[in-house]
Amino acid sequence: MGGGASKEAAKATEESKWKSLRRRRRLLFGGDDARPFESVGPREQFRAPLEDPNSLVLQRLGNCSDLQLKFETIQREGDEGFLRDHVLEHLPFDPRLPPTQPILRRLFHLAQAQLLALPRRKLLTCYEVLALYALV
Repeated sequence: MGGGASKEAAKATEESKWKSLRRRRRLLFGGDDARPFESVGPREQFRAPLEDPNSLVLQRLGNCSDLQLKFETIQREGDEGFLRDHVLEHLPFDPRLPPTQPILRRLFHLAQAQLLALPRRKLLTCYEVLALYALV
């Protein structure tokens, strides 16, 4: 007894996570469906062209190649194409807002919205950083 209730709670929690992810994807990428750039692995995202004309990131930023290369240079060794929270220092936030502020940590976690074929690391991909950059 009680096993059914815990299964229902787990299902509700999982459903809530997916709803949250879909909202974040609509904000960052312009939709919750899979995007062409998501087939590009994290390591390759620094040099892969962002060519999808329907990409909200591309519409907001225009040519992103310089930013992609900049983010590649600040990637830490061993992070396999992912970026740590120090990347936030390179985004155009209000300079009076130090990178350790809780809002920046929250943005870092909220931007983790890309669907990946490999296991999700609690770091950002280049495209997630570009999407966040396009919002600020």
